[in-house]
Amino acid sequence: MADEIQQFDICIVCALPEEAKAVLNEFSRLCSVKEEDIEEGFSKTPHYKYPYRCMTIKNGKQEDLRVQISWLPEKGSIDAISHIQSVLTEFSPRFVAMTGICAGDKRKVQVGDLIVADYAFFYDIGKVGKDNEGQEVFEPDGKGGYKPLDPIKQYAKMFEEWKADVMRIPRLPSIRQQRDWLLAKLLEEGTSQIPMIPKEELKKKAPAWKSIAEKLQKGQEPDLTSELALRDKASIQRSQYGSDPFPFKDRKQPVAHIAPMGSGSAVRKDNPFDHVRKPARDTVAIDMEGAAFYKMTEHFSIPSLLVKGVCDYADEEKEDSYHTYASRVSAIYILRFIQRYVTSITMPPTNDKTITQWRNPDEAFKDIGVALEEIEHLTFSALPSAFPRLWNIPYAPNPFFTGQEALLMQLADMLKMGLPMALSQPQAISGLGGIGKTQIAVEYAYRHRQSYRAIFWIHADTHEALVSGYVALAGLLNLPEKDERDQTIIVQVVQRWLKTHREWLLILDNADDPSIVSSFLRSPLGGHVLLTTRAHTFGPLAQCVEVETMSQEVGALFLLRRAGLLGLDASLEKVSTSERAIASKIAEELGGLPLALDQAGAYINETKCGLAGYQQVYQQHQMELLKRPVSLSNDYPFSVATTWTLSFKKVKQQSPAAADLLYCCALLHPDAIPEELFTIGSRYLGSRLQRDTRNALAFNDTIKVLLAYSLVGHLTIE
Repeated sequence: MADEIQQFDICIVCALPEEAKAVLNEFSRLCSVKEEDIEEGFSKTPHYKYPYRCMTIKNGKQEDLRVQISWLPEKGSIDAISHIQSVLTEFSPRFVAMTGICAGDKRKVQVGDLIVADYAFFYDIGKVGKDNEGQEVFEPDGKGGYKPLDPIKQYAKMFEEWKADVMRIPRLPSIRQQRDWLLAKLLEEGTSQIPMIPKEELKKKAPAWKSIAEKLQKGQEPDLTSELALRDKASIQRSQYGSDPFPFKDRKQPVAHIAPMGSGSAVRKDNPFDHVRKPARDTVAIDMEGAAFYKMTEHFSIPSLLVKGVCDYADEEKEDSYHTYASRVSAIYILRFIQRYVTSITMPPTNDKTITQWRNPDEAFKDIGVALEEIEHLTFSALPSAFPRLWNIPYAPNPFFTGQEALLMQLADMLKMGLPMALSQPQAISGLGGIGKTQIAVEYAYRHRQSYRAIFWIHADTHEALVSGYVALAGLLNLPEKDERDQTIIVQVVQRWLKTHREWLLILDNADDPSIVSSFLRSPLGGHVLLTTRAHTFGPLAQCVEVETMSQEVGALFLLRRAGLLGLDASLEKVSTSERAIASKIAEELGGLPLALDQAGAYINETKCGLAGYQQVYQQHQMELLKRPVSLSNDYPFSVATTWTLSFKKVKQQSPAAADLLYCCALLHPDAIPEELFTIGSRYLGSRLQRDTRNALAFNDTIKVLLAYSLVGHLTIE
């Protein structure tokens, strides 16, 4: 029994004990927490005693996190408010979450999907009046709801680390899929009655067929006869041509919907979503406690996230078969989210204690008095801030980030940290696809976040993406023109803001085409601009800093950390000489490309095949491995093969001769290929290359296309 004074980094609140059990089971299973290491405890608040469980897990940086799991005495918002208030008052955690089950709108979600609530509201608070015909109508109060902090919401939009674990847990076919399969089967010749369907097939495809058949036999116009045959085949056949798919099939993998959730005071079976979504039209789910959860975490100013799994559609077919699965999925999501997001970088721990954690009031107020005396000697600028007030970086810091220290220092120096920002030229992190440009930009943003009042991130691969990013910034800045229909006006207003304000950092990711970016960077700017690009040069717009592939030593270190074979802060000396040699060899074989090493490390970690095992598999199935995406990373969605294929396709579109030149280079040693090989031997290279290599200007243009994607380098040897 945990009788001593407790402090927790994470508090997880569930409405039902079954939901709390799912959290306990998944956390202990995925984090290898033994049963004897799960502690029991009771709250020490004077007027509200409740039981809880607690354990210690590791986050992605291998830091300890103390986790508390509790559940409500009764479901509903009233008990939720009392319980959450007690939890937050007593423990003041770094992060708090609510997981469990909810009902979803079947027009937008499927059972088993996740709802990550970016907004929660009480849908049954308002007033009842009468319409023109004297019928009672309900009008919601429209006073708004509650939501998580913007950085958490932004990060959740790109978070996918939960998927690999969810795919490994068993999942029943939904009742909707079972029913449609059963009806479609009865349309086939030879199985016009349910008893004619083979028992094994029936058990596998529709395990709940008995209860489904009972429901299909009810109503004024039942679908099944007493002999368990279709009453009207024609009506079922017409379903095949309706707007809804028939037979319906579940998705192979659940989807996480970042969307509003409504909370009410009753369990609903009347498909209420047309009524529920009046305060928030994008609402896709309902529960009974979510709005109360966000209301209290907002009141206490504690970072939070509400995640629930869809177990039914709040209609007449409401049933319990998906409760366990939905609870498990939401528990897995929040575990992986916590491990990735709650670190010493994103949420620095404090040694603060709430008043209830002091053993007596005299001790409490004595400590508070000492703290107040210390605060008097601090200036405002000395008070650290975890994040700038304006922040929309879509990625968490990478716990496996390795190397590139010199490049990060070079960027800070070139951006003239500490000098007037208007004097700084935009910097472009340049390199081939998969070299780690985006990760370097993310690392720079986190390391220097306290030097800025605002840090913005915009995807810059197309003109449309840039415009969309600037429009999003207008909303983030709450500019009066943010809702203008003419997006050109919004872009101009944001540019004016960037010109007239200081101490901001703007990151333009994947700015591969300087001609697209140029119009957004023409006017003088008051802050720092950092780009990531495959372009070899950016002309006068920005100064390029080229990213090199990892050395064998750094590559081996990164691989070992990513594979889970070495601690995040440990050095190569901590592993055996043989393991170090194999890791160095793999780093060499993969060309020191961070994306390829990340892919290899993830594979080793997931399969537990070891370094030697991976090396053997890679030698036999090289292309198959390079085509696989990194399943536990959302920061870069493409595999090594896909990344290079995309670059090659763009090259081929711009210059077929450049593609031919790349083909030739692929057959040669990668370093120091003499140009004379192509200019003197042009007659052996095909018509396109033969034409271009005979003309110095045309040949330079051909090389220029490859330089634009950092697929080749151009060395001048004196």
